[in-house]
Amino acid sequence: MNRDIEIFEFEWYLRDFFFRSTSHINDYKVSFKYNKSDIAENIKNKYLRYRDWELTKIEEFLMVTLVDMGTKGVVDFNIQAGKAELISLFERKQCSDCFYVNILSLIEPKSCVRCNSKKLLEFPIKRFPRKTDSV
Repeated sequence: MNRDIEIFEFEWYLRDFFFRSTSHINDYKVSFKYNKSDIAENIKNKYLRYRDWELTKIEEFLMVTLVDMGTKGVVDFNIQAGKAELISLFERKQCSDCFYVNILSLIEPKSCVRCNSKKLLEFPIKRFPRKTDSV
C-alpha cells in the first residue's frame, strides 16, 4: 500500500481515538494530554487493523501524523517530550456527497477531507424515536 494512503488512514484512526477518548466531555476548557507511547499502545490494542503492527512502526506513523496535525493547529505536539495536547475537541461529520466519515476538530474548517465538499451532516444521524401504536 502507498505510504501516503497508509498515513492518511492512520490519521483517521488517530482522530477516532481522540474523538472516542473525549466524546463524553462537554467542557471545552478541559485539557487533554497524551504520551506518545500511550497513544501507540492504545492504537495497537483498540484497532484491529493495527494489532499485527510492531509498536515501532505505529510510533513512526504516529510521529509523522502528530507533526502534521500540529501544523494544522489541531494538536500541540512536543517532539522532545513525546507529549501531545489537544487544542480542541473533535466531532464526526459525514459528507453528503461521498459519504466519508470525517473526524474534525472544532476549530478546523468544516469540509470533507476526501472530496472537499462543505455539505457535512452529523454522524451518526440522530433519528427521532418511533411512535409506537397503542392498542
